Amino acid sequence: MKITRLAVAFGLLLAIAACGDDDATTTTTTSTSAATTTTHAATTTEGPTTTGATTTTEAPTTTTVATTGRFLTTADHPEHGEILVDQDGFTLYLFLPDDQGTPTCAGTCALTWPPFEDGDVAAGAGINPSLLGTVDHPDGMVQVTYNGWPLYHYTPDLASGDARGQGIGGNWWVVSPDGDPVMS
Repeated sequence: MKITRLAVAFGLLLAIAACGDDDATTTTTTSTSAATTTTHAATTTEGPTTTGATTTTEAPTTTTVATTGRFLTTADHPEHGEILVDQDGFTLYLFLPDDQGTPTCAGTCALTWPPFEDGDVAAGAGINPSLLGTVDHPDGMVQVTYNGWPLYHYTPDLASGDARGQGIGGNWWVVSPDGDPVMS
């Protein structure tokens, strides 16, 4: 009987503590085991709370960040800073003559600069989903765009992190997370 009363009293204390007032502060709880790390966050009406790589806000919007399949993401390049890459870490480029519109690198040009083709490409970490789109490529495929720029790979980039196409002909540039050419 004493144990039951203690359990009920403890349960009531937890319930009262959880109810709190509207001016409560944000609470973050992290528990770690050998195999997994779990982060729990409670938010208030006072604005966003950031825990790890997840941001929770009062607004009922949900952003899904792709981590499997085909997706566009960012990587920190040692020479060019934060740039766009595909799901395998291969650098993506824009071509200035495309002028944020129709792809102009087609035919033999596309053999060296293959279009980043659409295959239900999703937004990964660091990507603004509202800047992600597609455009019909002159060679008959659908090409991924970012901030209106058609995106391309460069065939001499043999490993993730390579950016051998940077600045070629003064027209080929890696792309910033804002969707602008990185001309450095």
